Amino acid sequence: MRLQRRIKMRLRGFAAATTVLSLALVVAIPVSADSGGGRTLRIGVGHIDPENQQFSTVTGNPIDGGRVWSYTDFFTRDVTIHSGDTLDFQTPPGEFHLIAVAQNGPALRASLPLFAPDLEDPLAPGSGAPKVLFGPGALALMSHPSCGVEQIGQPNCAFDGTAPQIAGGIGGAHIKKLLQVMAGTKNVTPAAFNGTFDWNVTINARPGNYSYLCLIHPKMNGNIHVVGTDQATTTQGTINAESLTQFATDKAEGQAKYAVDNTATFTLDANGHKVWDGHVSDNTADGHVSFFEMMPRNLTLGVGDTVHWTWGSSSELHTVSFPTDSVKLPPPLIPDCGQFGGDDIGPLNTPFGPYCGDLPPSMQNFELTADPGNARPGDLSDPAAVVDSGVLVGADYGLTPSVQDWSATASGPGTYHYQCTIHDWMRAVVQVAGA
Repeated sequence: MRLQRRIKMRLRGFAAATTVLSLALVVAIPVSADSGGGRTLRIGVGHIDPENQQFSTVTGNPIDGGRVWSYTDFFTRDVTIHSGDTLDFQTPPGEFHLIAVAQNGPALRASLPLFAPDLEDPLAPGSGAPKVLFGPGALALMSHPSCGVEQIGQPNCAFDGTAPQIAGGIGGAHIKKLLQVMAGTKNVTPAAFNGTFDWNVTINARPGNYSYLCLIHPKMNGNIHVVGTDQATTTQGTINAESLTQFATDKAEGQAKYAVDNTATFTLDANGHKVWDGHVSDNTADGHVSFFEMMPRNLTLGVGDTVHWTWGSSSELHTVSFPTDSVKLPPPLIPDCGQFGGDDIGPLNTPFGPYCGDLPPSMQNFELTADPGNARPGDLSDPAAVVDSGVLVGADYGLTPSVQDWSATASGPGTYHYQCTIHDWMRAVVQVAGA
């Protein structure tokens, strides 16, 4: 088998593992724990909301996908402790995070961007959109925890107030998938990740203010206040009460926004054709609830009508890709050896541009680029034809230039099924009536 094919398969496996690049879904209300030294306080990552966290279908029709609300929030966002106390960041199955404890959260986030523009080869062939590369933060994302994982007996991580502690990719069952596509990493048993996931960090820092954050989700941040032994600290009961209040507020804001996004609306263009509003995910104003769904789920167009999709979630990345489950659709991540558009090995040309044929002898020019898409705007003329927006990245990641919208116009009747290739359950249908 050609190395290119193995890489493509590996990237598809990694895409499945990172299908939840942005999911913080459920965590039980934390309870107190005893670390044997200082106290241990459990901080929830996400929150339980079963009715809105269904990866499988919600209508009984497989083409309709699921409904997933992500509570990209720490429960709580602020904690006061003594030096020597431990923070247990507790996440359940079905999530994927890159948790870190740092002296300065914003500075750490800025030094480890997940995405970067391709300055050498800025525009993607086909779509003409700005190319997106995976940045240095992706290396941390693809690593696995080396300390602090309670379920496999790792010792606590230790934060001294200066050097950051970064968990690596944490995500219940998802870390198993990640490890399966990383050669030589068989040291973690799958059974260890079938339940709640605890990452423990003992804070040995001097009195002062520090940060905890998720490096995947730009608005997912918390504060640590280390105080003297004569000063009061946060109790687990306080954390639990604040968690319930946070969740009630987040969910109420989410319900209001979700109702608006699922109301079909349109404007008329200069020729009298309808331009429908579509939403490729969305989030509440504070970014603490994201909806991983194509909204509205079903639209009926006439020939000449358009759907204009906006990438509502400022802290996520998605595609709009026709048709669903097509083997002709590219993976979300594509190896890019040298400039996209040619490499000295002999690229395999596709409608999206070339993949690497084989990796060059040196890996120094190897990059991972996001699927660049093949059309901007798209033309819906044949339900079987590949029409792909490519990966578009939310504004919070700071790419310049950055694109968060894409359109497709109906030119032929039929039923057009589409999906996000990153989040497989995000699916919807455009029905185009005859002229």
